[in-house]
Amino acid sequence: MVSEHGQPLGQFSVSVQPACYEEPGGQEEDCYLVCATSQGTVSDVPCSSSITAYISKRLETLEQHQHEYVKFRAHPLDRKTHVAKRGGRLLVKKVIVEGEVRGWRPRGSAPPTSVWDSRWGFPMLQ
Repeated sequence: MVSEHGQPLGQFSVSVQPACYEEPGGQEEDCYLVCATSQGTVSDVPCSSSITAYISKRLETLEQHQHEYVKFRAHPLDRKTHVAKRGGRLLVKKVIVEGEVRGWRPRGSAPPTSVWDSRWGFPMLQ
């Protein structure tokens, strides 16, 4: 990838290949495995995005993993998303980390996210 002024910005790649997706319960489905990645620097800030997805021949998402980061010096951002089709529904799990984690935090000090997720309709994936 290059900027409007011809400066290199980073790399981009996409691949699609036939695959077989195994659903929970052992059922298999012919599908496509799609992988896309980009890495680069924008205004001297490193950033990256990657997506790996199993897409049915009907072009429905069966499962998708997405990872993005932007490394601002003062406030880095790291975001991961997992989407999976289960029983005709799409389940979404998101993890967003802002800033850097410093020090130790006891396990019980974090709010029970599974309760929050179930109340708001975002079941946690197992």
